[in-house]
Amino acid sequence: MMDNQSERLRKWKNLLKNYRADHEYLNKVGKSWILSEGRSTETERKIKEALIHTDKSLNAIKEYFEPYLETMQKEIEHLRVTNESGNELIHQNERLNYENVQLKQKLDGLEAIRKDNFQSIMERKQEQFDETFKIQNDLIGNLREQLEQNAKEMQTLRQLNTNLKSTMDERALIQTQECLLPEASNIIGYPTLPLL
Repeated sequence: MMDNQSERLRKWKNLLKNYRADHEYLNKVGKSWILSEGRSTETERKIKEALIHTDKSLNAIKEYFEPYLETMQKEIEHLRVTNESGNELIHQNERLNYENVQLKQKLDGLEAIRKDNFQSIMERKQEQFDETFKIQNDLIGNLREQLEQNAKEMQTLRQLNTNLKSTMDERALIQTQECLLPEASNIIGYPTLPLL
């Protein structure tokens, strides 16, 4: 690669050197023709030869540069296509950035709604919990009152049962005595109890 470049550079320098030499020669011959006031045929011939050599040098330079010009034109076309692709990618990137911003705004909005909904749900759950807790406390209070009432009623029933038993025992005793009284009243001197 390096040898190829140095060879091209050497060739280019030679072409330029030849062109400059031809140009200087043409300049000299032109001055001498001017000094001869255009009458010297030898000078005219030299001018024609110098012009031919200069044309050849220019053609050699042109031939040397034509492949490079074609390569440069292809490279320019390639760069233009690449630039268009780059511009298209830039526009696509800008569009995607815009969509990204829009989606981020939507996401932020949805996140705010989610937070509000979560807060609302938590508040409702807390209210439901508080209400359930209050209802349970009320039920427990009612059950406690019922238990206390039942305990009082049980106490009353026990007392009534005890009183009933006492009354029944007394009656049983009285009935037993009454059953025995007729026999005892036959016995003289046995006191009789009044009937209740």
